[in-house]
Amino acid sequence: MSDNSIRIKTEKNALEIIDYSFPDIRIALQDRILSNYAGMRAVCHWHSDFEFIYIFDGEMNYDINGEIVLLKKGDLLFVNSERLHYGFSNDWKDCKFFVLIFNTNLLKSNLNIFNKQVKPIIESSLNYKIFNEKNIIRRIENPGKGGNVSFPKTIKTLINDLKFFSEHKEQINKYDILASCFSVWSLVSDNITISDISEISYGQDDLDLQKHMVNFIYQNFQQQITLDEIAASVNVSRSKCCRLFQKYLNESPILFLKDYRLRKSCDLLLQSNYSITEIATMVGYNHLSYYSKIFLEKYGMTPHDYRKEKTDN
Repeated sequence: MSDNSIRIKTEKNALEIIDYSFPDIRIALQDRILSNYAGMRAVCHWHSDFEFIYIFDGEMNYDINGEIVLLKKGDLLFVNSERLHYGFSNDWKDCKFFVLIFNTNLLKSNLNIFNKQVKPIIESSLNYKIFNEKNIIRRIENPGKGGNVSFPKTIKTLINDLKFFSEHKEQINKYDILASCFSVWSLVSDNITISDISEISYGQDDLDLQKHMVNFIYQNFQQQITLDEIAASVNVSRSKCCRLFQKYLNESPILFLKDYRLRKSCDLLLQSNYSITEIATMVGYNHLSYYSKIFLEKYGMTPHDYRKEKTDN
């Protein structure tokens, strides 16, 4: 059975287990199509690395700590360290995009520069920022000659370089890869203003609680878990549990659980030969009719038709 679906692996607290592209450099270069994710929606996750997403074609909704933004062709999204985030489609339109993930430790070769230019961004309340060729401010390379000089490479050119590197990993000098990653970071950090990072990030305790609750769902979705049990997993009230899910994920805990179960069932439909009845049970639904009903409501087709369409293609 063919399967080109993309699955994000997570561990404790919904921390992503990043599949870095190189064994000796903590950088991930990922050429992606949104329709390769189950239900055209990635799993909610976080990591300490910086993440950059460039839209080559189409558009995609993106949720960062509960704020949803629309990314369009030519946009570059910067996601700050340790923010909950995921991309998805609301209208089933596809999106081609490229993901650059690199560990912030790569920027620590000079701790003085890191403490002045990187650490304030990580510790600020800035969750994300969107850039494109129209709103990017070029670096002044020769200020003594009067006026701005164009940045040597555009956002798209830098991303295309990284896309090429990802396709020719064995032939590329690793310093060229690092240079391109640092160029992306330099361009982005040049355009993060003092007002963007003027506030220190508060509420980390609440964000940690949210990460734990997301992980509780990831680990127990096959069971008949309730709202009370999700709240009890971090010793908070039902109302606070719901407020945190609304704040960081824009949906209720039960809706988040249902969506995750359906995405896991999509994976099983494509990865396995289990019957649809068996899959329904494996993702926490004891009644096939109910599972089929909510699957149809979510994806516009039955589980049987979803499996047939995806495997035929």
